[in-house]
Amino acid sequence: MVNYLITGANSFLGKAITARLSLNPENRLLLVSRKNISGERSYGDTISYLPNTNLLNEDSLQQMRKECELFFTGPVHVINCVGYYKGQEQFEETSPGEAKKIFESNFTTVYNTAFAIMPYLMANGGGHFITFSCKSVRYRYPFMAPFSASKAALECLMGSLANEFSKYGVIANAFSLSTLDTAYERTIKPYGDYQNWLKLDDIAKTLEEVITGNFHLMNGNTIDLFQYSDSFFNKSYFDRIKK
Repeated sequence: MVNYLITGANSFLGKAITARLSLNPENRLLLVSRKNISGERSYGDTISYLPNTNLLNEDSLQQMRKECELFFTGPVHVINCVGYYKGQEQFEETSPGEAKKIFESNFTTVYNTAFAIMPYLMANGGGHFITFSCKSVRYRYPFMAPFSASKAALECLMGSLANEFSKYGVIANAFSLSTLDTAYERTIKPYGDYQNWLKLDDIAKTLEEVITGNFHLMNGNTIDLFQYSDSFFNKSYFDRIKK
């Protein structure tokens, strides 16, 4: 039995990862979401649901940890799919309140999840602790300052967790993504570089391969996932976002 805790299970990526992992009857999934979870009770006894869970709330965090202790036995692989991206916006148009919301969603929720779950991982053989970052951290794209800064903090957190908890069997990595290829993204980015965008199931398949393949030396890293496209590698950022 392979155990998975998926936060942000109602997101596009969370749903895709759940759909793939649920195909294997040997997988046991705990799905966590801030709202009700689509498809609840449709997968059988190997999946438990924890809806209406606010990862910024101490009571919710304690309930999540308790549910892990009740539902799982042994190592757990944590996949964090919580996040918030408003879109490209000039710095002076992003208020401090909006920036705080971006940081809370992309960084604080993951920090809180680690704080709540790490004692379980330490006591039960560890497991992967996976988060998702963005190419904007490396390339310092304009119009994305709070989002990119929150993801940079996330990458640093993964490295620190790996260094501190690898002796307990914890493998902490961030996967850096280009744009997710969803109907929503195609609506808000009608001139986007679709060839470079990532299919949700491809990401889910890669995560499953990394986790089950026991790449235990690949720890504390930011790992790029990308599709090659001529425009991404041969055009400037401003040329690529022209409308």
